[in-house]
Amino acid sequence: MSSKVLRTLAVELWAAGDPGSNNQYAEELEACCTAIYGALPENFPARPQFRMGARVRKKSGSAWEGRIVGIYSTALTPEGYAVESDAHPGSVQIYPVHALERT
Repeated sequence: MSSKVLRTLAVELWAAGDPGSNNQYAEELEACCTAIYGALPENFPARPQFRMGARVRKKSGSAWEGRIVGIYSTALTPEGYAVESDAHPGSVQIYPVHALERT
């Protein structure tokens, strides 16, 4: 799910949880929205290249093939992914988007 969709969902949930809406679950919804919105990297693109669970491999260098299990974002790498190995379950490496391709 893209960060834009998650942000939109968070805003909609937040609106539903507005104390003025008389929603009995307002506090729980606000806590969920804070968790969802706060978990997204600020500079992560609105249209990510890969989705969670997508099958990918490294384009060059040492071999690594598996599925996307997480995202990350830094000043130097706005869009990066954590890839769990097919060959070694539980082993995860992180790569910038440009180092990966779909399998």
